[in-house]
Amino acid sequence: MNDIALIEAAKSGDLETLRAMLDSEANVAALNPSGDTVLLVAAGAGQLDAVRLLIECGADVNARSRAERTVLMVASEKGHAAIVDLLIGAGAEVDAVNQWGQTALVMAASSDRSDVVSLLITAGAKIGIVEAALLGRALDVARMLETGSDIATQNSCGMTALTGAVIAGHSELCVALLDRGANLELRDTLGRVALSHAVQKSRFDLVSLLLDRGADVNTMSDNGSTPMKTAVIGRNTEMMLLLHKRGADVHSVDKDNYTALHIIILRHSDADVLDLLLEWGADINGVDRQGRTALYLAVYVGQREAVKLLASRGANLNIPDSKGQTPLRIAISDQRADIAEVLLQAGAASIPETKTEKVLRENWEKYRQTLEQADIVKKTQNER
Repeated sequence: MNDIALIEAAKSGDLETLRAMLDSEANVAALNPSGDTVLLVAAGAGQLDAVRLLIECGADVNARSRAERTVLMVASEKGHAAIVDLLIGAGAEVDAVNQWGQTALVMAASSDRSDVVSLLITAGAKIGIVEAALLGRALDVARMLETGSDIATQNSCGMTALTGAVIAGHSELCVALLDRGANLELRDTLGRVALSHAVQKSRFDLVSLLLDRGADVNTMSDNGSTPMKTAVIGRNTEMMLLLHKRGADVHSVDKDNYTALHIIILRHSDADVLDLLLEWGADINGVDRQGRTALYLAVYVGQREAVKLLASRGANLNIPDSKGQTPLRIAISDQRADIAEVLLQAGAASIPETKTEKVLRENWEKYRQTLEQADIVKKTQNER
């Protein structure tokens, strides 16, 4: 309990409470449930004075979280320059890598934190051909290539010079690297290629360039994500349109058998994205590994408007999951009367119907009024 209070004080910048707890010998190396130290939490929250106090009290500036992240990495990615400067002065390891092979410099450059990048370079952060490309140092990249550096060199997180240039949006450098024969299909530690990053960063010009140079529009990362799915997750309809025109497949599935349609339901249920996917022929009744359709998932996550849209587009209302549960049964068990109403009005019926569901379907209006009255009673009791 004391660890939680200490972490909250550091996160909120409550120096009085933080100092009092540290004076009472609170654990300066306390961890939150995610395995982050109190120092990392304070740094991530941008609490400079709290970070300074924790360091003065002996906090380890090079302690790592469960993902092998250091405090310097977190502060660098978030752009907290003053904290980065403080950590470097306190002995933070500049070139440490996390479990994905990323350094503080890579994270800062990928997040467009130019002031932090300058601090890290001044502190001696290693700059190879990949980092030079990420920073847009075209002349340095050219010099390295001319003196023997391999254009296919990958850094500790699998990033290539081409990937770095794409992430940072250095179009001319991308063209130069491609003209020199940069490999479009080299993958980072997560199985992503340059095109994957271009889509994620909404680099429309670079997406077109990479596709023109032969990139696979349906390339798949280790978790089964495709460029189209990345655009869907970002609700980037313009990118979706570009990828569709270039032949992107809306039917591909990942390791969970999720299609792009499943993913948008689980993430956002954006009507514009749903409309596009359905217009392009996405299988409205396709099921994931647990036998769940997009409609089922919309019910499951409580997306009433998505349920209405899918029902209006002809989704099968009665497909059960692998355990025999139908969307209507899920709505009832979750006490989502509003969603159950949509399903019933659209003609849903469980297969086979339970007695409860049959009574519900036949007496919906009475049931709805009862629920409304119960809600009123509940609100009245709460007000008392």
